[in-house]
Amino acid sequence: VQLRDFLTQHNCPLDSFGIDGFRKVSDLYGELEQGRCCLELDIDKKPVLIREMIFLKVLYKDLVLIESHEQYSDGRIMSRNFLPGVVKGLKESSFEAIDKFFQAGLEVNLSKCITEEAPPAFNPEAQTQRSLATEAYPIPCKVQQFEATFIITDPKNFQSIDQKEFQQQKDILAKIGLPTGKNFTTERKEMSGGKITHFWRWDKLAAWEATALNPALKSDQTGVNVAEVVDKVFGNHPYREVYENLLLQMFETFVAKKLCGGFSGSMVIRVQPFEKDGRPGEPCIVKLDRADAIKEEHVNSIQVFEALPDRAARIIGDAAYANSEKETCRDTPHVVTW
Repeated sequence: VQLRDFLTQHNCPLDSFGIDGFRKVSDLYGELEQGRCCLELDIDKKPVLIREMIFLKVLYKDLVLIESHEQYSDGRIMSRNFLPGVVKGLKESSFEAIDKFFQAGLEVNLSKCITEEAPPAFNPEAQTQRSLATEAYPIPCKVQQFEATFIITDPKNFQSIDQKEFQQQKDILAKIGLPTGKNFTTERKEMSGGKITHFWRWDKLAAWEATALNPALKSDQTGVNVAEVVDKVFGNHPYREVYENLLLQMFETFVAKKLCGGFSGSMVIRVQPFEKDGRPGEPCIVKLDRADAIKEEHVNSIQVFEALPDRAARIIGDAAYANSEKETCRDTPHVVTW
């Protein structure tokens, strides 16, 4: 009641909560009680949500971990293209917040293979990064940002490690796309009971730092709304969720057009990706279908290309697979060709 009175007193309409993707007043109360944020009044006496976030520069050799997108349970997609962010509770230490992330934030326990390179340091000049945490409520959010650097150690570099532990560490790193730097996804539950899907990739550190220091390259130069693109392509397709998941792992900013396919499951789409500076990349064709069909086509296509390299379509990369919740006994994959 006191929170509702406070918001009403300072001209924050209560009917804006709980709609259009915003959380409820009760969710805000819960976060305040848990010490995950606080409320202050700005110079105009309007409520401002205050959060503390630690952004983690996670390095593996010459690679840096980047979160490319967040997808919410209601279908909204937010492009992030930034370092992993950890919300630090006002009642917890930086160590506790970071430790929680490395224990479970990537759905694996990295605590045995991660070392701190630089402790959290406050960055007063950092630009606010958009995320679910900053846009959870119809209230302006001010983020006090810290940045820390951590290095993932290659298991081969451990001095004393038995074969069993060595294999365990390799398996852990494989789940987050290492050592090759493959894209991967993780999920976590929302306070409302839904889920948030995080899309991760490994960038070359030098290239990412050059982009991060150049505001012109960092901003989206295309104006493409990825959520609208995937909605137009997949619509109410029965495998929309898994197909959408795969496409977001492959591309950051893109437009796409369905060439053929429908409710039987198979789809062929043409994708036009864009570089970070807005320049169009190489267009490609993406085939999405069940595992058995894709496996056969993938093998056949490689054989045809090897026999007729000047005339046949070239496969780009390997076939990739993802589980469909609607049909858990089968895999639903994609393959990029042509």
